[in-house]
Amino acid sequence: MNKKWVAVWTTAPSFGEQREHNYAHDITLRYFIKTAIAGEQIRLTFSNHCSKNDVTLDKIVVAPCANDVVDVSKAVALTFGGKAECNIAPGGETVSDAVDFKLAAGERFAVSIYLGGYVDMTTACASNGPSHKYAYATGDCTDLAELPATCCDGMGYCYFLSDVDLLAHEKCRNILAFGDSITAQSWPEHLLEKVIEKGNSDISVTRRAVSGSRVLRQYDCMRFARYGLKGADRFVREIKTAGVDTVMILQGVNDIIHPEYNDQTGFRPISDLPTVEELCEGLRFYADTAHKAGLKVYMGTIMPIMGWRTYEDFREPIRQGVNEWIRTADCFDGVVDFDLEMKDSQNQLMFKAEYDSGDHLHPSWEGAKKMAEMVYDKLIGEN
Repeated sequence: MNKKWVAVWTTAPSFGEQREHNYAHDITLRYFIKTAIAGEQIRLTFSNHCSKNDVTLDKIVVAPCANDVVDVSKAVALTFGGKAECNIAPGGETVSDAVDFKLAAGERFAVSIYLGGYVDMTTACASNGPSHKYAYATGDCTDLAELPATCCDGMGYCYFLSDVDLLAHEKCRNILAFGDSITAQSWPEHLLEKVIEKGNSDISVTRRAVSGSRVLRQYDCMRFARYGLKGADRFVREIKTAGVDTVMILQGVNDIIHPEYNDQTGFRPISDLPTVEELCEGLRFYADTAHKAGLKVYMGTIMPIMGWRTYEDFREPIRQGVNEWIRTADCFDGVVDFDLEMKDSQNQLMFKAEYDSGDHLHPSWEGAKKMAEMVYDKLIGEN
């Protein structure tokens, strides 16, 4: 039976919260992850994409788990060229040696990483959803079934780990969700859960999403660095993910809402506001790049923004114009019309109340579940 590598979990390496002192030492990071496909070997990729310092991860262990309790009897220590340490150069990445590690479809596992020395924690990515959890604890806890409650806490960022690949059946494939904070939130993991629920054991769901990321521009300053690298630079690198045959894109809202007339910092000038044509060309670049890589590409329409704290009437024609272009463009394999489904019937410039998180920009938990259903129906149910 032929096998191939397929990613079951990914992040988009970017900047974490920038502080004057952004280092940690003598701690264990533990990431709880769920896979939608089965595999017999595992390999991990660690990134130091945004740091100017060398990073050393002293010990890395993978193990199956249930209810956040690791099965230490089945734990496997990873190696890198036969060595336990993972050394990552500034701006680089390091891939582990492949090791035997069997997982069933729908199974959870944990990745535990011990940082012994002082480590630059710049490279990170924030995400959330029902299928994963991040935590840390003091000391080397890589061999413990549970992190000690007295010196353990949860966290919103994943540091260094960028890819988890399984050696899976050749029929398995990966759907990659690409975007900004809306995709860094829960809808891709609701899609993962739906894939598992429906018994689609040959489909993996991963994401590359950075909160605040724009298609056309980025912030090269400490204050806004956490908003991430611009999509036009990210996309080429991030679609090179194991097993991907389809990419689902939802991005562009931050290009519209970030630039301000009254920005006091100088980092969000109104001159950054794109025209409809400029933003559409950025999205067309995604489609062309994906197709050249042999991938199918689906685009989502930009959801309502009225009520968001930077909303102004002049932003709406850009959103509407981009959405109309998305719906009629010939460069996508399909369109998921989030805007049509999520907008309120009485005020079509706003979210339906049940789909609004409360900030009038990000969907609620129910809204994210609805988005996942729409993507499932379009990308899987119709095929």
